[in-house]
Amino acid sequence: MNDRDLEDINNFDDFHQGDEEIHRIQRPIVERRERLDPFATTDDLFWGRYRFTKESVRRLSQILFPEEPRNNRGRPFSREQVVCTSLHLLAGASFQRVESVCAGSAKSTLQTLFYTFVHAVQQHKAEFLHMPTRAMMQENARCIQEKYHLWNIVAGIDGCHIKFDGAPTGLGPHLQKQQFINRKGFYSLNCLVTGGYDHRIYDIVINAPGSFHDAAVYRMSMVKAHFEAMYPRAYILGDKAFPLSDTMIVPFRRNVQDYDDDKILFNIRHSAARIEMTENIYGIWKRRFPIISQLRLKLHNAMAVVEATAILHNVGIVWGDLPPRHLFLDAPEGLAPQLEDDVVVDNQLPADVRRQQGVQTRLGLLRRTLETPASASELRKMRQHR
Repeated sequence: MNDRDLEDINNFDDFHQGDEEIHRIQRPIVERRERLDPFATTDDLFWGRYRFTKESVRRLSQILFPEEPRNNRGRPFSREQVVCTSLHLLAGASFQRVESVCAGSAKSTLQTLFYTFVHAVQQHKAEFLHMPTRAMMQENARCIQEKYHLWNIVAGIDGCHIKFDGAPTGLGPHLQKQQFINRKGFYSLNCLVTGGYDHRIYDIVINAPGSFHDAAVYRMSMVKAHFEAMYPRAYILGDKAFPLSDTMIVPFRRNVQDYDDDKILFNIRHSAARIEMTENIYGIWKRRFPIISQLRLKLHNAMAVVEATAILHNVGIVWGDLPPRHLFLDAPEGLAPQLEDDVVVDNQLPADVRRQQGVQTRLGLLRRTLETPASASELRKMRQHR
């Protein structure tokens, strides 16, 4: 750098002498939104907004985010605000731009917080969403036996269609949107849900498009392998869409020649027990988190949200955080069936052998359920089936 350059730098102000004004670019005014205190409300209104009690939200916040979030911007969301804002979006099924106004943040900030919460919930899947333990299966078997007179039934399974608002987006190169059109004519995910008498979700398969059949999803699931490798045998109930096997018990078909009153009674009890462990769970699950009633998300985000809501559903069941007006039927007292300890065996039986064993197993359950006479309500249902 020579002397002439230094002189030019020292005389830089000469460029702006005279009446010429310097036009500076002004930064846009940042709108400071007010953030409401989610806990400044009554207990009933709090549960209606966030689907958990105040104590459960604080407990959930500490589990998901052990440390308070920090940044260099000066106004970070607290962990309780992150949890409440995300739960409000799950419980309201509103648009993110609407929820951002309610939360006092920008839409991009809300989206970041929401998926941070969803991914944090997914990290605790193994803790809250898992196959039933031996104690849980014993309790389920006892309750089903005493209420529906079916023996050694530990779970129920059924497909549940999670509807998309329109054609799903964010599909990979191997997927087409037509694959998600189900038999009812709308776009959906066919989620295979395994549940129990305690209304917990034991397993959920969420990666099947709506056009997939329940039996096809079941063959690809880990539930089938889990129960087939279990000894002694424990049975799960499914509808007529599933194949009969030594672990899967389905109702008798009405078009067989020997369809009599005994089989009608068995089907009535089978249907009631299966609905208790599947359809009732769907009602509680979707009523608690209406966002899954009509998804407006990309495919990978939709799958993450569905799994997160299933985990949160189990969190509410485990913690006893139930809807204020929700009613559970108390199971009668009694002795639990004595089941042996888990013994995992290599059970690779052919499908036709499993079906033959399933036929014999179902006949055995039929004989045992006939030991209990039909009640008045069951007799009325039997007359309607004839």
